[in-house]
Amino acid sequence: IEIKSKIGKTILEFTQKSSGQLVLEDEVKSGGYGYGVALGSQGALCVSKEDNLLFAVNAGSLSISSFRINPSTGGLNLLFTAYTDGILPTSLTVHGNKLYVLNNLSSNINGYTFTSNGFMTPIAGSTHNLSGMQVDAPQIKFSPDGLALYVTEKKTNIIDKFSLDQNGAIISSVQITSHGIEPFGFDYARENKYMIVSNAANGFSGAGSTTSYKFTAT
Repeated sequence: IEIKSKIGKTILEFTQKSSGQLVLEDEVKSGGYGYGVALGSQGALCVSKEDNLLFAVNAGSLSISSFRINPSTGGLNLLFTAYTDGILPTSLTVHGNKLYVLNNLSSNINGYTFTSNGFMTPIAGSTHNLSGMQVDAPQIKFSPDGLALYVTEKKTNIIDKFSLDQNGAIISSVQITSHGIEPFGFDYARENKYMIVSNAANGFSGAGSTTSYKFTAT
């Protein structure tokens, strides 16, 4: 769990008892600054497949931080920070040794490769704009096979798909019309055959919904 403020940002570390109770163990500086308000996003923290690295956005510092996860205690050690080439980074996604970040206010995305020690290097050809400016995009996520990225846009009711080459660079993009109002967070289900999207519906009581999409060969 991360706590954001304009003074500094911290990440809270919890352990879970056998009863399910969460116990606060530590509060770690994130290596950057928060934005002072809730980001309204999904995926501000993400963990590598090997569960040994954690990445976090620093929305107020326009940067990403990487951390080593202690395999015994789950504690965090700050490793590196990298600028995001955008304004207000709010969401991250990882696949293999590739990481992409969504910059909400500048409505763009860009990617990095990272080493086993958390050092991040920008991917050439990975910076791309969304469908327009100020689309209020809450989440970015790799497709299950790592060959595409999906981004939800709340203000336009669009889901962006960015196809990638083997190096992680963007080779094409398409916009998919959402079947729900204000597509927000999403994940994959049923052996990664479907995308499940939550729709915020402008926050109106009782108006939220969930939509499923099936992946096709095209």
